[in-house]
Amino acid sequence: MIVILRLIIVLIILWLALGFLKNMAVKLREILKKRAYGKGGQIADMVKDPVCGSYVAVEHAVRVTKDGVEYYFCSKECSEKYL
Repeated sequence: MIVILRLIIVLIILWLALGFLKNMAVKLREILKKRAYGKGGQIADMVKDPVCGSYVAVEHAVRVTKDGVEYYFCSKECSEKYL
């Protein structure tokens, strides 16, 4: 009986640990998605294009200011579609 209870406790702990690791992996993936290497091998900030959803480095993005808010796009075509 004690062996079965120990086994159940170990399985519950493993299940909780796997859930925690899965959540951490998802968060890490999101962080890494938004970062990329820019000029000189340094990490550059990434922004998401509101039209097509692609990520582009801030230094390479097409910037458009509308109503005092700055938007970033991957291309001139996406900025024109948005406007």
